[in-house]
Amino acid sequence: MTGHTSQRRVLWTALILNGLGFAVEFGVGNRVGSAALLGDSADMLGDALTYLLTLATLTATALTRTCTVIAKAALQLGFAGLLTALLWTRLQQPVPPGAVAIGGTALFALAINAACALLLASRRNTDLNMRSVWLCTRNDLVANVCMIFAALLVAYTGSRWPDLLLGGAVVALFTVTSLRLLAASIRQWPRRLAARDSHSPRRLPQTAG
Repeated sequence: MTGHTSQRRVLWTALILNGLGFAVEFGVGNRVGSAALLGDSADMLGDALTYLLTLATLTATALTRTCTVIAKAALQLGFAGLLTALLWTRLQQPVPPGAVAIGGTALFALAINAACALLLASRRNTDLNMRSVWLCTRNDLVANVCMIFAALLVAYTGSRWPDLLLGGAVVALFTVTSLRLLAASIRQWPRRLAARDSHSPRRLPQTAG
């Protein structure tokens, strides 16, 4: 099996798992009014789109793959802005979400992301493109563990604040990871351009006559 074929199988599997996770988390989060679940569902949707972008550019040039990482980072920043608006609307709702629903769904999402992390672990240092995919999955694992603790705190305190604070933490995680990926891509940009130019056919000067 070639390296690209193996990567494609891994990425398609991760894409399908994240699509399933998004559907479940969004449905439950919308029903119980959980900012944390809705935030993580948006993250899973973003990851699925990230896997799709990675698949589309797997055999592309290094410069194109660097552009793809920039697009992924911009996508994550967009989701961070969307979640910030969502958190603001949840602040207006005084009723805390269901702790059992949050905890149970978080365990389901944790299992999905753990499976994706195991699939991606051996390929995370292949290039910046695969590195960005791995970082997204790692962030999801951290968010899922935090959601389980938030569910316990919601159950113990009867307050909505653990859920809202976790939603804010997810936004911060999105933002920091996106900015790091952007910085890494910008650092690689001159080298990618130089490599492209060195492989471009050079025109010979025309002689008169």
